[in-house]
Amino acid sequence: MTTRDRLITWGLQVSRGCLLCNEPKESSDHLFFTYPFSQEVWCSLMSHPSLNPPLVFSQIVQWITKASSLPKLNTICSLVLQATVYEVWRERNARIHGATHRRPGFIIRDIYLTIRSKLVFLERHSSSCSPLHDHSHPLRYTYLSIWYGFVQFVTASALQR
Repeated sequence: MTTRDRLITWGLQVSRGCLLCNEPKESSDHLFFTYPFSQEVWCSLMSHPSLNPPLVFSQIVQWITKASSLPKLNTICSLVLQATVYEVWRERNARIHGATHRRPGFIIRDIYLTIRSKLVFLERHSSSCSPLHDHSHPLRYTYLSIWYGFVQFVTASALQR
């Protein structure tokens, strides 16, 4: 992502500060994980006690591959990261270019909707690819059952923020 710290390393003359909160340095770590707005979004999505993601971008990328012993949960964590980065970046650009601002709760809701639709697709795709799989087996974890088991629901109060 072309955050201001990266633009400066390319030799461009831009202010180092975060456009959103005037933090002295805009970096990927700050913008996506430590900026209070982003942190609220990220922590709302990754609030299950067994999920302890770091707040450093490079470490998160490594963490996702081993977040859980459940491969489907690792996939879900990856989708959460991708959707969070996309939505926060989109919000940053909207604020830069004068569009209306969205509250964290609305971004969380949009991420939930996006991920749920992707998980439905993944579930259908994986089911159609393995016709011999016993779908009635009681220990078969679906993407959606794991999603609902590990990700907290958006509450009405979260949408008010």
